Amino acid sequence: MSDAITKKPIPFATVKILENKGVITNEEGRFSFQIDESYKVVDSIYISSIGYESKAIALHVPMDSILYLQPAAIELESAFISNKNLTVDEIIDKVKENLAQNYDRNLTDKKLFVRQSDFDEIDHLKLTKYKSTIDAFSRKLVDSVIGLVPRKSQYYQEALCTYTSDFLRKKLYIEKGVELYNKENQLSMEGVSEKIKKIINENTKPDSYFKLKSGWLPGFKLELDSIRDEDHSDTKDKLQDSVPKASYFVRSQKNALKDVYSELFFVAGTKINVIEKSNRYDFTIKEVSLLDDQVVYVITFEPKRNEDFKGILYISTEDFAVVRIEYENVQRLKNVHLLGIHYQELLYTGLSIFQKNENGKYALKYHEKKEGIRVNVDRPFKIKELNKKVKGRNKQNELSFNLDIGTSNVMKYEVIVFNESEVTENAFESITENLTFKPVYHAQYNPDFWKDDAILEPNQAIRNFTSITSE
Repeated sequence: MSDAITKKPIPFATVKILENKGVITNEEGRFSFQIDESYKVVDSIYISSIGYESKAIALHVPMDSILYLQPAAIELESAFISNKNLTVDEIIDKVKENLAQNYDRNLTDKKLFVRQSDFDEIDHLKLTKYKSTIDAFSRKLVDSVIGLVPRKSQYYQEALCTYTSDFLRKKLYIEKGVELYNKENQLSMEGVSEKIKKIINENTKPDSYFKLKSGWLPGFKLELDSIRDEDHSDTKDKLQDSVPKASYFVRSQKNALKDVYSELFFVAGTKINVIEKSNRYDFTIKEVSLLDDQVVYVITFEPKRNEDFKGILYISTEDFAVVRIEYENVQRLKNVHLLGIHYQELLYTGLSIFQKNENGKYALKYHEKKEGIRVNVDRPFKIKELNKKVKGRNKQNELSFNLDIGTSNVMKYEVIVFNESEVTENAFESITENLTFKPVYHAQYNPDFWKDDAILEPNQAIRNFTSITSE
């Protein structure tokens, strides 16, 4: 989807297929959808975006790979068909008054697609003043381990699932999922881990434990039971079989969706508190425009004093619902520097789009969020072997070093909800989560994996991703 004049992509445009069904173009203006039996009465799709003329396209007519929208010029006066000449503060007050009736908080099934993109980078990693009483833990081994740690890594996970929740309770059933990352990095580190495990088994006493200390801070105990080859596997397997635990993939998707819904602007205590604590923000009406055939106030907001965000609200002139919100942080959200550890939350941006559901209330249609942090550690560490049955310090092993490391992480979440329907209490209780779901692993992007499913189109970085090296 592109601008007919500038030829630039139009991100987050709405492509409506049925009244309450559709997709959103991604950040590069790409979209796709699958025609199934539920769309058999559909003969056209309808495309709209803020600031553009809506467009209907007949499905039976061959389409170009790039579709264009014409920019729309809307006069402020022509947008009003009523006497709603309100001040910006009166508009925000009406948004607050109508929150309860505008947004659906009932127990619903949400058929959705979620994508998580994770980017890690190590800026620097140094180990100095290294000493070890275990010969096998030589400086050469340590340097080889440091050399195996990837300085940059990308990790993507995608899932098509049903998320049943009412902002308090939640259940998740994953229908299909995939992970995309460089497995060679993991295998290399696993090999190092096995080598370290062998060294510990051969050089420490059976009843020992480790104590980790950093400077004058109190140390803490590191048990070796999980490292040693003790014969508790049968018991552990039985316990795991009786109480199945959610896999990392399931936990990751569930936590991501929990965070998305708990941080929506109308939820009490949300970080995006522009409506909840509106007295802390300055609002300005920029224009009145059309968004998905709705007349909306386009209102910018900025913090008055110490709030964290600025952005844009798109508010329906009919029912004063926020149908779209864009926000970005204007300052660091956290900046903690203590005892050689420096933690910063540098990035927090988002976009939420809401659409009326079958109950006539607004529900989340699309959500995108980016979070970025940076951590620097420059501290001495000492790892000492302790054993209550052995006397004398000379018989204890010890490792000491100074760690200087700087890392950064950017995590991006994208969620698109395809349809939503209410469920009863009994139906909710009967839902069984597939907690042990295992995703498919891909070493490079595979366009065929989702070809029969409705998803949010991947951006070019995902399309280009590969961990396969050509020889």
